[in-house]
Amino acid sequence: MEKAQDMGAKLENMPITSGGSTDPIEAMETAKPPAEPTKAPQQHETKITEALKTDTQEPTTPEATTEKKVKTEVSQTAIAEMEGQQLTPTRFQISQDEHTENRRRIQQLLKLDEVDLTDTIIAQTPEAYPRTLLLLDIAEWQLQQQQVDNARKTIARIQQELSQTQDPTQQALILGAISKTHLLMDEWELAGQSLQQALVTAEKLPQLADQVKLLTRLANEQALFGNQIAARQVLESALKLSATLPEGIEPRSSSFVQLASGYAMLTDFAEANKLLGKVEDPAKRQKLAEFIDKLQHRVEQVRAEYLQTAQTTAP
Repeated sequence: MEKAQDMGAKLENMPITSGGSTDPIEAMETAKPPAEPTKAPQQHETKITEALKTDTQEPTTPEATTEKKVKTEVSQTAIAEMEGQQLTPTRFQISQDEHTENRRRIQQLLKLDEVDLTDTIIAQTPEAYPRTLLLLDIAEWQLQQQQVDNARKTIARIQQELSQTQDPTQQALILGAISKTHLLMDEWELAGQSLQQALVTAEKLPQLADQVKLLTRLANEQALFGNQIAARQVLESALKLSATLPEGIEPRSSSFVQLASGYAMLTDFAEANKLLGKVEDPAKRQKLAEFIDKLQHRVEQVRAEYLQTAQTTAP
């Protein structure tokens, strides 16, 4: 899961979407994701499913465990820095700080076994995707507490968020979160289907640059969920689309900045630097170069800290 940090400008809140109240379980059964224009290639969906399944497996060596911890911590740092440096669009209408505070309050209420009181925080969140992330936190906590039935009801509320939003960007992001809920329930194939459908939804956007932007955003969100391998596959889809972007400094520069930032977030600095060379806007290229360099040093620092801790705690 993501840990949003001290970045992001606070934007004007949109009004909360009103909708009829339905039973959560009924919503889970009746809510339908956006219709696909064509069936997604089965081979690609299978590849995504395998990636997600691998992402959830525990590392088998101390070195792999350390590396996974490093990537998780760095991705959480990177997303805030990317937004703060305006390398990527803001994640939410609310600021990262406000979202982080909402998550903290939710966790506090869960520890006090006051799940019903979380509804107020969720209702005050003006956008479907951050509401979904709060519900995802609740579902994950309920599963940790062996409250499977309650978790299913919470997941049904996430499905309800999907059914009530008409915005394709929000739909794609929520589908990515639904994929995570299936992983929590060990439903690998359904997880792959949901993430594949998120990609299909993104690729239905009319503007190619918007498709690249949303696919990159989906990859970043998967990285925050801890799904590094799946995130890379989504980024690869965005990278393929970027090859057909129209000529000109824009939207090419912005798209390559977003892609390079995404690869840096996965600590693939070789690919990030390769894309850096494609950014024609000098100011954006300089800002991106500084971000990549700073993040690379952060990776080395975090890795050294984990290794030192491992050495001092070894028997």
